[in-house]
Amino acid sequence: MQTKIPPYVYERLMDFQKVGVLEAIKKQGKVLLGDEMGLGKTIQAIAICAFYRSEWPVMVICPSSLRLTWQAEICKWLDLPEERIQVIFASKDRVSSESHFVITSYDLASREDIKKQLEKAKYRIVVADESHFLKSREAKRTKTIIPLLKGAKRALLLSGTPALSRPIELFTQISALLPSFTTAVQFGVRYCDGKQNRYGWDFTGNSNIAELHWFLEQTVLIRRLKKDVLKELPSKTRQCVYVDIAAKSKQTFAALMAQNEEINERLEDAKTASNTKHRQEVTLEKRTLLIQMYRETGIAKLPAVQEYLRELHDHTSKKFIVFAHHTHVLDTVSEQLNQLKTRYVRIDGSTSSQVRQDLCEEFQNDPETRVAVLSITAAGVGLTLHAADLVVFAELFWNPAQLLQGEDRAHRIGREENVDIKYILARGTLDDIQWPLIRRKLDVVGQSIDGHSATMDTIESSSARDEKEKRLQPTIDKFFGSDETLTELIGGSTEMVEQEKEAHDKGRHSVKTLIEAVPTFTAVEGSSDYDASQSDDERNPSRRLKRKHIDQKDAYEESEQKPKRFHRGKV
Repeated sequence: MQTKIPPYVYERLMDFQKVGVLEAIKKQGKVLLGDEMGLGKTIQAIAICAFYRSEWPVMVICPSSLRLTWQAEICKWLDLPEERIQVIFASKDRVSSESHFVITSYDLASREDIKKQLEKAKYRIVVADESHFLKSREAKRTKTIIPLLKGAKRALLLSGTPALSRPIELFTQISALLPSFTTAVQFGVRYCDGKQNRYGWDFTGNSNIAELHWFLEQTVLIRRLKKDVLKELPSKTRQCVYVDIAAKSKQTFAALMAQNEEINERLEDAKTASNTKHRQEVTLEKRTLLIQMYRETGIAKLPAVQEYLRELHDHTSKKFIVFAHHTHVLDTVSEQLNQLKTRYVRIDGSTSSQVRQDLCEEFQNDPETRVAVLSITAAGVGLTLHAADLVVFAELFWNPAQLLQGEDRAHRIGREENVDIKYILARGTLDDIQWPLIRRKLDVVGQSIDGHSATMDTIESSSARDEKEKRLQPTIDKFFGSDETLTELIGGSTEMVEQEKEAHDKGRHSVKTLIEAVPTFTAVEGSSDYDASQSDDERNPSRRLKRKHIDQKDAYEESEQKPKRFHRGKV
């Protein structure tokens, strides 16, 4: 097997992942990879695709929020240039015959223009990530995608929860891999305690479950739980979840970058003229722009963050933590959880010490309380929340130590299982600049104090990471202008955030004078080109985020409400 998989891929697989890849190859590349979340289904699927390289190109169908993550993972693991990995963003896109991988969403694959192109291409390898999206036999996407899977020589279905509530949800996935297995009625009668009534067949029950499990393991299913492979897992597994932003957000950031270039020119002129006062004024202007971009990055990611929360709500019952910095982002996360009727606690700068402790105990001990919504600066230290299996960062922060401390709210002594860490990053925003800087800063600190680089390694090779950061370096240099300016700006930004936190704790706003110098700014109005994973007839338009005019003067205005404790329903 190793001879057909590049060594730089095979050698980085954990032993249980190597076993999973080998089993998939034994099953002729037609499998339902049902490993529990956090065990690397994506990585195993990429390795399997590498084994069958002679049969490329590969089609990947996934939830819309995961398209860019798939692109990034393929780049990292297979050392392919991005231009060989096509991501379909809209129904008007043309599928390239030159691409090694074509990545699209369930919704787009169901649209007529894309559907015809995919059918015409006749892909020999098709990957369906989160394949439980195909559980309904009557859904438009199921009727479109199942034939593509049946027609492929290799079909890889990935899902940590293949059946969310009842065995009948497995039928479409099994039929995609074993077309001649049985009919839906025969499956329903045998394994779903099927009964006829005046409305037709009722397949909501279950029967002969042990037999079904045995059959699946013998034919298409590969499934491991974390507890089964615990000794092989690192204590923390990080992954960057790359998301797209709306077209209007892209226009906004293009305008901000143009404004930044103009400021850079004036800053260089100020240095040449040795005008200290003027240089300080321009530096302050640039720092203000940086704060504005930081806030707008959080806002631009909100539709994708909301969708990610919906997927977590629908497809896992485990507890998780969501970190953010800006109050607007924290509020939107809270509102989304309320809409989902998910019970949660929230800890931010307005939460008293006693209430914090009560909320922590509730999250730790109440099985109905699934989510903790936390401020990065106000809840990053001193809290024990190791009941969480997953930590999601909706926003980044300038100081990497704050992020590590946030991760360690779940990764504590007393916890035996691995913790998954997800960083949601949006391309074309400040994340492109902030993430490499965070990693670089942590490396320098680690070398100074520990004698070796500290790490915020994600699931990727150091060479792939270095290459990516090398590509981004011109963008970083262009943004900051010089290392001297970079140090001054980042130091100032971190200092200002600390001042904000201190001021908020004391009930005042120390940076209000600066913020009043910031012009008003109109955030993105809606997200008309935002592609959720649901099909058109399933999508609820009322879920779309509608943002009103936002005054930038409120950028550091924290909520003065009483400590919040939310119990708005159960899952």
